[in-house]
Amino acid sequence: DPDTTVFIVSDHGMQSSGGDGGSPERLAEVGGSGKHHRSGVIIAAGPAIRPGSSADATLLDVTPTVLAALGLPGSSQCEGRALQPLLDSRFVAAHPPGAPLADARAPRAADAPAPDSGELDQEYLEQLQAFGYLGADGRDR
Repeated sequence: DPDTTVFIVSDHGMQSSGGDGGSPERLAEVGGSGKHHRSGVIIAAGPAIRPGSSADATLLDVTPTVLAALGLPGSSQCEGRALQPLLDSRFVAAHPPGAPLADARAPRAADAPAPDSGELDQEYLEQLQAFGYLGADGRDR
């Protein structure tokens, strides 16, 4: 609908190496027809997005940009930046960004203790399980 902003985001780029991409009969080879790149793709449309815009970005810029497109302040934990060239100036004027929020409770992933160190608190463990990063037994998936 006209009030919805949509983002399509890849976690990395791909370059074909000419293979067929694998087949169900050769599951071990699926995805073996290309190589990963650090660059990815972000496609956005909606009332918060300036039509025809583009910007150089990293994966770290996705969350701050989505928050800005929702009219929400960023977080001091985000290492990226909101991609201002993608945002419609009328939307930004109507939804000025607030000061980044500081969340002392939730550590950044880089600051988290190693899972086998015995230092993970129960709340953090439950968050990792809810995101699907850890199974119910606390092991990596």
